Amino acid sequence: MIRNVCVASFIAASLFVSGCGERPREEADATTDADASTAVPAGESVSESALLPLPALSSCGENPVHPELPERWRMQALLHPFHETARLAASDTYFDAGARAIYHSLQWQDGTQGAWLVTEEATYAVTTTAAGPESCVEVSTRLRPPGRDWLDDSARCAGESRVQGINAQWWKTRVEPEANQQPPTTWFWFDMNGRPWRTMFAKPSFEFGVLGLFSFNLFQQFHAVDETPIPQAIAACKDVPSAPLTIDSGTDLYAHDVAESRRSPDWPAVPQISGLNFECSVDALPEFQPSFQMTTFMSSVAYQYDPLPTRVFYRYDDDVRSMRTRMYNSGQKVIEGSDINADALLIGGDGYLVQPQQCQQVLPGIPVPNWQTVDDCRCRARVSNDPAWSQFDDQLVIQCPLEDERVFWMWYTPAGHPIVFMETGAPVGEGTSLALADYIGYEAPTVVPSGTFDVPNSCEAPTTSGYARVTAHSGGGDRNCHRCHEPLEAASGGG
Repeated sequence: MIRNVCVASFIAASLFVSGCGERPREEADATTDADASTAVPAGESVSESALLPLPALSSCGENPVHPELPERWRMQALLHPFHETARLAASDTYFDAGARAIYHSLQWQDGTQGAWLVTEEATYAVTTTAAGPESCVEVSTRLRPPGRDWLDDSARCAGESRVQGINAQWWKTRVEPEANQQPPTTWFWFDMNGRPWRTMFAKPSFEFGVLGLFSFNLFQQFHAVDETPIPQAIAACKDVPSAPLTIDSGTDLYAHDVAESRRSPDWPAVPQISGLNFECSVDALPEFQPSFQMTTFMSSVAYQYDPLPTRVFYRYDDDVRSMRTRMYNSGQKVIEGSDINADALLIGGDGYLVQPQQCQQVLPGIPVPNWQTVDDCRCRARVSNDPAWSQFDDQLVIQCPLEDERVFWMWYTPAGHPIVFMETGAPVGEGTSLALADYIGYEAPTVVPSGTFDVPNSCEAPTTSGYARVTAHSGGGDRNCHRCHEPLEAASGGG
């Protein structure tokens, strides 16, 4: 529980960055750019109407039907890897149910190209020309193509909601757990026409071709087609030799494609996704505003949990350095002030996990405004004028390092408006295993309601006292939260 709630509070806070940012193209009332004069001391009384409304999922109805995809289809995808050792990748993807195969033409972040054919019987690295697939080599792997129904018997629709400008159904499936572990989940978001829009895998999956080897995937331009390059690729791969190569991760895919030294002549652009550019330079990484409030959906990689509506208040100045992340129980209607799952209360250099009937002093302190710079985050791509992935016209894709070569992925606008934040490979079974935050509402600067940062009486004698150094963020030393959270430590001092 300790490490996960540290990350949960950090995920929530890390969505919100400097500058009021652009207004969305649609639903301009979803956020409020408050005038600086509204930033008042934390103790001043504020009415409930000043709070941003909490998000809620509506019901999928009785016995919701699994979306069934066409016999043959094509789509574009942006694939976020689990580890630093791979790269962000764009995939031009075809599927043919009759051939029982899926075909991916990849362009990696650095311009490296590759193509992969996954059938029921084998997986092939494909060499292509302008005329299409030409030759290939069989590799060792557990990859399989998906079917027309991406969901299985364990699938459950958690609800419907508008997220990032898209009306979507939130589906999840149960993943077979390891010994003594809670069952993980794979999340699937489908638009209201039943087309896939996004996926999040708790751990690599081998049932979706190459897609399952990436943690977080966004899809666009999904449509049925009459023809695909798959029959030509299958013919090119008939009776080919096997290579002494195992493909079990995005890192393996990338290493193979780099070794083949095929480069895209269009880099850094991706012709199939007109708004995507893999060259992203910014003068400075964003910083938190001195005060903000926000609402999000927080989604778990544990199958048993539905998304948690969440509210965050943050203030960092000479007088107050505090943050509260309040997570509510999942449900289709949340009552303000009740239905509370937990508070992550970060006061200066102290952090408390506050739950009904107990308080544990097991969290780091407040994250510092410039944590992205401290954590050596990098901008990896830019997406412009593309409403398929967000309601904003211009978006930056940012990567931040974690332990074990895992990463944070986050999207925000150049002016600093947050969009989404996720953690790859989040451990299952630590608390609610939160891994994804979808931004819903944001206001900066903001009024902080009276009593928001009050430490409960139960924390005067917490059941657990003293923050155990949590290895969540990288940045040198023993790679812990103290590079990004107070109390700060110098890099040379182990954090």
